[in-house]
Formats: sequence, structure tokens, C-alpha cells
Amino acid sequence: MSINLKRYALIYVATVVVLMLVTTLLSLAGITLPASLSTLLPTMMAAMTEGRQQAGTQKQPLGWGAAWKAAIPMTVCGVAVAFTASVLFLFVAGGVRDIRIITTIGFSGWAFALILIATVTYVCNAVFLRIGLNNQLKARAKAAAGK
Repeated sequence: MSINLKRYALIYVATVVVLMLVTTLLSLAGITLPASLSTLLPTMMAAMTEGRQQAGTQKQPLGWGAAWKAAIPMTVCGVAVAFTASVLFLFVAGGVRDIRIITTIGFSGWAFALILIATVTYVCNAVFLRIGLNNQLKARAKAAAGK
């Protein structure tokens, strides 16, 4: 299975941008979204969309072994995009207070956070890649049976 990392990254970034706009609009009404949504939703959307696209070349449902293997490059891409976006946001919108907070966490805190985020991203990528591909195959089979 060949994952299109460019498409994955574009969908990931588009989801982040839309999520930022929705969060900003909802904050004007006094509504807040969970912070974990910014980690989970872009990964879920990008992996599921990539799975649906992979269904065009795959004829069999995706097994767990193949899903875990395919999720590795997607996870590296997703974590790299998230890290880049975080650094850009810090330098564009951050201030001295934000940088001071970041430096107080220390190396071990950042290592733990990165490992946790990478693990959650990896699991989401594998699960939603498999869901997207398998659901698309089921939908195509159902449409073919209905003709």
C-alpha cells in the first residue's frame, strides 16, 4: 500500500485551519472545544480520507497488520506537520509569557508529550485508515449489488 503523504498533509492542514476558524467563532459565543480535538480530528480526517482513496487500488479489506505498517509514515508526517504548525504559531502569536511557560516544562516533559502525541496519532492513523478503506469497499460492494 502506497500512502500519498502529500494528500494526507494537505487534508491534515486544511482540517487544522477549519478547526481554528470554528474554535474562534465558537469562542465568540462563549463555547469552548476540548483541547484534544486539535490532535485527534485532523489525524482522523486525514487517515479516513486516505483510506477511502486507497480503496480504489485495494480490492480486499485492510487487515490490522497492514494498517499498523501503513500508519508509520502517516504518523511521522502528522507529527511533523503538527510540530511545524505549533512552532509557527508560537512565533507568530506567542509572547514572552508563552515562551517562558514552554521552557519551564523541561526536556523530559516535552519528550513525554511528544511520545504521547505520537502514540495517539499512530493509533488514530491505523484505526481510521482501516475504517476509511473498509467502509469504502463495503459501500462500493453495496452499490454494485444494487445495480
